[in-house]
Amino acid sequence: MPVGVHDATLAEVEARFTSRGNIDRRTDLFNRFRSYLSELRLTDVPVVVYIDGSFTTSKPAPTDIDLVIELPAGYDLASDFPFFHQQVFRADRVRRVWRFDVLVAPAGSEDLAGHIETFQTDSRSGIAKGIIRLQQ
Repeated sequence: MPVGVHDATLAEVEARFTSRGNIDRRTDLFNRFRSYLSELRLTDVPVVVYIDGSFTTSKPAPTDIDLVIELPAGYDLASDFPFFHQQVFRADRVRRVWRFDVLVAPAGSEDLAGHIETFQTDSRSGIAKGIIRLQQ
């Protein structure tokens, strides 16, 4: 994927990333992602979701989807959310239930900028790459 942040709808993500390679594996990953998005929506928190991981590559049998969740500016997971909502965003729970890696940070924060920058660098080669910002 070219360097940068690329906007895509959920339908576009599905069409592009479930139609090649190991289609069953890719479809399973996508369906789990869609289910996680449904859980996110239950929080009524307006989030922005960035998508990365081997799912967004040409790898025939991807193993994961990596996510950055952008919360509204100033949000604090520890104090601004009820317990259920906190669970939806907890990295260890997301990993256990959905098998995704997730990083969460508020808009405009240094943490968010760092997470997005990390995802725009290939972890093996150090080469810059693109990520997807989900348009909802």
